[in-house]
Amino acid sequence: MDAKKLIRLTFAAVAVFTILLLTFIHTINSRIDFSKDKVFTLSPVSKKLLAGVSEKVQITYYVSEKLSSFYPETRDVKDFLIEYSSQNKLVSLSVLDPQKAGLEQQLLALGIEAQQIQTASATETSFTSVYSAIVMEYCGKIEIIPFIVSTAGLEFELSSRLQFMTENITRQVQILIGNDFTLEDDYGYLVPWLESAGFICMQVFPDELSRLNPSVPLLVLGSKNLKADNIFEIENFIMQGGNAAFFVSRNNVNIYTDWVAEPDVNSSLTDLLDFWGISIKKELVVDIVNYRIEMQNGKQGGSESEYINYPFWIVTGRHSLASQSILNSGYSGLEVYWANPIELFEEENSRLTPVLKTSIKASVMPEPFDTDPFRNRTRVFDNKAQFNLAASLEGKVKGYYTTATSPDIRLFVFADQYAPSRMIEYTNSPHNMDYVVSVLLWLSNEDELLQIKNKGIRSTSLDSIVNIESASYAISRAVWLCFVLPLVIVALTGAGFAIYRKKRNK
Repeated sequence: MDAKKLIRLTFAAVAVFTILLLTFIHTINSRIDFSKDKVFTLSPVSKKLLAGVSEKVQITYYVSEKLSSFYPETRDVKDFLIEYSSQNKLVSLSVLDPQKAGLEQQLLALGIEAQQIQTASATETSFTSVYSAIVMEYCGKIEIIPFIVSTAGLEFELSSRLQFMTENITRQVQILIGNDFTLEDDYGYLVPWLESAGFICMQVFPDELSRLNPSVPLLVLGSKNLKADNIFEIENFIMQGGNAAFFVSRNNVNIYTDWVAEPDVNSSLTDLLDFWGISIKKELVVDIVNYRIEMQNGKQGGSESEYINYPFWIVTGRHSLASQSILNSGYSGLEVYWANPIELFEEENSRLTPVLKTSIKASVMPEPFDTDPFRNRTRVFDNKAQFNLAASLEGKVKGYYTTATSPDIRLFVFADQYAPSRMIEYTNSPHNMDYVVSVLLWLSNEDELLQIKNKGIRSTSLDSIVNIESASYAISRAVWLCFVLPLVIVALTGAGFAIYRKKRNK
């Protein structure tokens, strides 16, 4: 067989093989997920939930076609929904453009409104109405995700709603306000945020603590007005196996007026936590990593604005993670207001874990507190160190008022009663509310859902590198990949080409 005939036969075989391969590929529905945290791969908890579906589930994705030009991530949402619905033949998916299909009034009746996004051209700026909503239907029940543009947290949103519809599992939380604030006003964002995450919120008052349900997590906000008998009932709740989260401070601040901080003389609750090994100190924490606020400096009749780095408003990022706690899965940071440091003292039958810390350049301010922004903007603090801001406890605890010992319980303590309050308006920090959701899922023993809650969320902050060693390694790798390696490839290619020409000339 001559060379030309062999070449023709080889090309023909390759062509036939390629056609057969493409035909085979189109007969299967499988993909390989190369994303770092397997964004498009369903977790075991979702697969198990979908496998148990015994009645038809209809998922409808209402998305405006024009939205993909502004948010290409919506194509990822569609791909993920295809993967999600493919796990069970009883789960079906429809993708509709409500504007083209004339479904806008139908969506409005469901409480789904168009979102306005700003568009700009060379000559004008305008607003465009778009939809990106998911509606899930099962046996007459309807769950709605009103607007979503990426896969970040999408698996949690779908699976938690599906779990509620198919298994009738509800999540509840008991909320106790222990300071002068109100749940409707000062903590006004908290309940809507928790309800959107699937929690049924029940406020309990100090005189009702004897009726606490140990099977439902307790969220305590502040402790100024809690008396000894209230603390006794909280301990009794925990002795019965109740899990609880405490957002409490050792100081009170006039957050709506002059920001003056005064020590809280009522230590009933903090004494209980201290007995269990979580000691909230009286000092205020100040940190070089803080929030920059805009203030009127009083010059020119008070009309001149000035930006001030306020050390009492601490910005926590990846550098603040004190452990690989499941609570920090997908952690995107928090803003903390006038917090206290926490010291931990391990007990025999419980495990204490620091969850969040300050930066390594933080310090503390003893009494009397001077929280004036203008006097603290250039202050140099001595004795720089790193301090705990939040901690968790797992295991058994002994009674403070009684001789009882609790069963295995979970506690979470954050030394800041203002983190979930309306203070987030000043710093635009909805992630503070989202962190409370994570804490309550953990207290509800929903570890599997908590693992997927922040799936796909990536921190893009500049403090994602947490130490000098990591920074040096990242810089070295970037230099190698972006500069050295391309130069080496070019040099080797040039050398090879030169050798080839030299041999050909010979």
